[in-house]
Amino acid sequence: MKFSDDELLSIIDDVTLALGQLLLTHRELTEGLLDQYQTDAGKEKIAGLRQQIEDEREKLSAIRHAQQRKKELERIRKDHEKETKASKGTQTEQKVGTVALRNQRGQVVAWIQTLGKNRVNILNPQGKVVAREIDGRTFDGRSQFRGYGCQGLRVLGTKMKG
Repeated sequence: MKFSDDELLSIIDDVTLALGQLLLTHRELTEGLLDQYQTDAGKEKIAGLRQQIEDEREKLSAIRHAQQRKKELERIRKDHEKETKASKGTQTEQKVGTVALRNQRGQVVAWIQTLGKNRVNILNPQGKVVAREIDGRTFDGRSQFRGYGCQGLRVLGTKMKG
């Protein structure tokens, strides 16, 4: 089969045109892949930077928390020092006061009266002295010795029964 020159030129033009289109498509695809690779690399870099920022935020948060805790502990220490200094002057003295001793129904059973250093009176609900605790010894309302230690509530119990 023989081709004429015109047919041969026509075929060459068609092949050249097809080859040009193939090269153009290949170039576009290559550029698209490069752009996609660059985009993916940019996304990975952004993700890495975001992770670094989050790690730094966590470190800052931990540092802030540690500083706040340190301030709180320092404040507690100073308050304790103030209380210790204040109590050094009254360390040998006890607070003076009266406290009601109540049963499960809320009724006053006795009054416990603190008079100072190592001195406590136990009073009945009417206010009469039932027992005295002085320096680790217990005496009843008539000043009779009842035992060593804080036995005032025991004396109150025997007075209530009898």
